[in-house]
Amino acid sequence: MSSFFTDTILERGKKYFEQNRVFSVNQKGDQTYTGIVLGSEAYHTKIIVDNTNQVIDAICDCPYAKDGHHCKHEAALYFAIEERLPKDEQQYIDINALLKRVRARSCSSYMLKREFNEEFKKYLKNIIQLNKQGNFHISNYQQVIEEFLSSNYPKDYRHEILNIMFQGYCKLLTNEHNKELTVQWLKENMKYQRYENAFSHIMSVVYLLDVEDQIAIIKEMLLNKRNPALLNTYFKIINDHHLDIKKYLDEIQIYNNNEDYIMEMIRYYMNNQQIGHAKQYYKEHIQNIRTKETKAKLESLLNPENEDAYLNYLCSKLSYYNCSEVPIYYDDLKEFYGNKFENYLIDFINKVDDYYSDYELAIMFKRKQEAKYAIYILLQKPNMNFFDPLKGMIKEYSLEMYLMVYVECLKDYINQGIRNYYLRDYIYDLFHELDEMSKLELVDMLKKEYPRKKKLHEMLDACLKEGDEIEIQY
Repeated sequence: MSSFFTDTILERGKKYFEQNRVFSVNQKGDQTYTGIVLGSEAYHTKIIVDNTNQVIDAICDCPYAKDGHHCKHEAALYFAIEERLPKDEQQYIDINALLKRVRARSCSSYMLKREFNEEFKKYLKNIIQLNKQGNFHISNYQQVIEEFLSSNYPKDYRHEILNIMFQGYCKLLTNEHNKELTVQWLKENMKYQRYENAFSHIMSVVYLLDVEDQIAIIKEMLLNKRNPALLNTYFKIINDHHLDIKKYLDEIQIYNNNEDYIMEMIRYYMNNQQIGHAKQYYKEHIQNIRTKETKAKLESLLNPENEDAYLNYLCSKLSYYNCSEVPIYYDDLKEFYGNKFENYLIDFINKVDDYYSDYELAIMFKRKQEAKYAIYILLQKPNMNFFDPLKGMIKEYSLEMYLMVYVECLKDYINQGIRNYYLRDYIYDLFHELDEMSKLELVDMLKKEYPRKKKLHEMLDACLKEGDEIEIQY
């Protein structure tokens, strides 16, 4: 249906349908439907569908249709008959009927949520299997989502079921046809508030589409809804794929007084060595720059001597009361500085040390799977407490770097003069990754580096002698 009518006609037709302007809908045979649609006057319309219920022809007696176009009255009729089309029970689940059935036997919202989710997961498992067999039409699932978004499902539990729904949708995007239908569906519906309310979940689907489709969907929302909050998402998609951002900035010039827009335009000029243009653009729009964050970013971009201005701004926000924001600040710093991120990473970590334990910092890097930057930090600032939780991740990333970092952290641990049994365990653990020659070389290096630490020498000799026979106790 979406390919038969233009987006504008679809939008107007849906509005007519929702305003109850469609009357006297009748079915003639299996594939022909007629109806009367009330516009400036009553128009007689007819639609013919194929055996998959897709529109193949439409007729209306309005002036626009008589000129050879497909009109909003025809689209409105299709929306009306869509509700009457037979549903395949394997492919479709009636959300409102399910919700009513579960609510009747549930004594609390929690019980309703649990039973509803269980029923929905069974349906989801079934359609994913049908999709693998090539026997599923994704428009059925789109209709299920539409019904759920319009339902009165308890607000406290909507997030959980929406997460399940869109994770399931992602598993259905196994072919180009389903992706094309998804792009059409989202372009038609993202202008509605109920879809915008589920935006964070829908984006998991959007990110699986072709990049130009991702941009088109977000751009349409920006232009239709005038929603500045979406600008960062729009810019992130473009920058992550290294596209020419100037082209995409020109397409949304209605936002040219927005701080994020100004930032991206100045960044574009600076990246293309057009420093004069950047400073002139800043001068012309300075009255629209109000937040301290944007001012710090622009100072970093426009003044090479103060390139650390944004780092200093983020560090100034750190405190014991907002230390949970550290992972967000880390991502902001990484996104802003890009290829120069490493130049400021150590300074950021030094500041974070005042509020974050080594273990908390390590868990942050582990969750983000940032092995590369964890190695960079450990080579600059060896720290066994930071390294210990990251061993598996770093070893998987590079055994060579893992061994290099391990040796540096072991030396730092020895330098601290800490006397406890963990040192022996660390040595045994490292020995498990080395061949006999490498063990001898490591022992020899440590003895030469710490000639006066006799107890360390004895421990190294004992570890070398016992080797892999020792069972490490943690």
